[in-house]
Amino acid sequence: MIGEQDINIDNIDNIDNIDNIDNIGNIGNIDIVIVMDCTGSMQNWIDAAKDTVLDAFSDIHKEYPKSSIRLGLVCYRDIGDEERFIISPLTENIQAIQDVLKNVKASGGNDESEDVAGALEKTIELFREGFSKDYNPVRNILFVTDAPAHGLKYHPITVGDRFPNGDPDGKDPYSQIRELAFMGVDLTIFRVKSIINTMVEEFHKAFIGTQSTFTVLDVAKQDLSSSSSSSSHLSSPLSCLSLMSGFIDLSTYDDSDDIDHRAPSTERDTDYRFVKPSETSERTFRNATCESIISSIQRRCI
Repeated sequence: MIGEQDINIDNIDNIDNIDNIDNIGNIGNIDIVIVMDCTGSMQNWIDAAKDTVLDAFSDIHKEYPKSSIRLGLVCYRDIGDEERFIISPLTENIQAIQDVLKNVKASGGNDESEDVAGALEKTIELFREGFSKDYNPVRNILFVTDAPAHGLKYHPITVGDRFPNGDPDGKDPYSQIRELAFMGVDLTIFRVKSIINTMVEEFHKAFIGTQSTFTVLDVAKQDLSSSSSSSSHLSSPLSCLSLMSGFIDLSTYDDSDDIDHRAPSTERDTDYRFVKPSETSERTFRNATCESIISSIQRRCI
């Protein structure tokens, strides 16, 4: 069962390394949406996406030449920010998405929490377009963020939030994520900082009882480790520690992080797929993109 296996993307330099990939037939439609936090602290991840997205999707298309592969983009900032959203509808023109990303600059963010609810609303709109019971593509979200949604449901009280009661228009990220899960959309969330732990836990709950897959790619301490000693980061043992959010942290332990040493909860943790972080943001983004999409395809072709 995919929900119970450990995935190590460090050794996946390209998707040719995935076992038995030749035994999987082409699937008709593959729809992917990148949901990218574009507030002030996210420039390195924006750069990682724009530098690798074309290569990643070219590799996937080589393996599935008969498939229609479409990519969409939802860049978001915070309520009140200038250019709050940058939206690109699903398209087979991957170069066009890369061109949009090249012009995106990290800016804005009025507090620690960001407009996740607004981003999810835009994402649902992209997936609803052309949706029908007879149209059954592989659907996946690559969600890259270092900040939680508005509302105390999604973060500790110590996190700065102008809207502690949640989205001022009443949008609820839990309900939005659950709707996406029931639409058959898989979710890969890049855990860039531990501040999103509570939100990750809520998103996981939203997937329970659905047929879609929830994946956490833990990169919270990756940049710090890589800048000090990237090679030792990959060769040293990785700690498997249970977080208060209920998933496994596979990055190097840092005393400043809010780690809970209690044993993992079997009921919660076995529903996660665990992905080890790789050496750089660029490699992480490319490998996570390929691995997540291939896993979605494999699951639907079994």
